[in-house]
Amino acid sequence: MKHIQVYEYVVSKDTNAYKSSLESIQSMKHMIQILSRTIIVCVLVVLSLVLVQWLRVRIHEIGVLLSIGKSKMEIIVQFIFELVFISFPSGIILCAFSVIKHNTLCFTLSYGLLMSIIIVSVLMASLMIVIKKPS
Repeated sequence: MKHIQVYEYVVSKDTNAYKSSLESIQSMKHMIQILSRTIIVCVLVVLSLVLVQWLRVRIHEIGVLLSIGKSKMEIIVQFIFELVFISFPSGIILCAFSVIKHNTLCFTLSYGLLMSIIIVSVLMASLMIVIKKPS
């Protein structure tokens, strides 16, 4: 003898748990975005302050370069190239991690962000050179 049992299931849609978890995820995403932007601004400020001190140490070099006919923009571009050259080791490490993770977009965005931070910081620190007139 075989026993046949019939089960009836009722499926209902309950999105309350989903909505509450979605709200917490959205708030966490918002907090991470605010934190990321704050960190970028802080890095810009700190790097600019360090670069201002770096430029003050090199003020005689800047004066010599200006006296031999270099323009202020050429000097600023030289400083940008120096910092880009210094950033190559971090770019190599970042590239290695992106190859391991198979994520070249992450490398492009991260190194692009680093380059933009370097350029903006040098420009902010170089205001001292741009504003002053040689006497």
